Amino acid sequence: GESLSPFFSNPSLSSRFQSFFSRERMAFSETGGLYGPWPSPGAPNVRCVRTKEWKLIHNVSPDTWELYNMNRDPDEKTNLVFEEKRVFNRLKNKMHKILSD
Repeated sequence: GESLSPFFSNPSLSSRFQSFFSRERMAFSETGGLYGPWPSPGAPNVRCVRTKEWKLIHNVSPDTWELYNMNRDPDEKTNLVFEEKRVFNRLKNKMHKILSD
């Protein structure tokens, strides 16, 4: 590994370091299940993008969406896809970008 101390002792490096970690980090996953309500043994049928606060799930077949605030609802009980349109559209666009790259 490398020491991170130069980032903390050099003001210009420190601001770049803080800028990097202040950006929203996102994870993407996709899976295909053999069982469940919409089995898909041949191709991924569930896609997900996740930030620290939000989780967006796309069930490819039957084309349904789920959005959860992970800070307030870690058990994913309340789908906010219709209540949080701005968050939904932002994460949906990120997912489409990931899939098209």
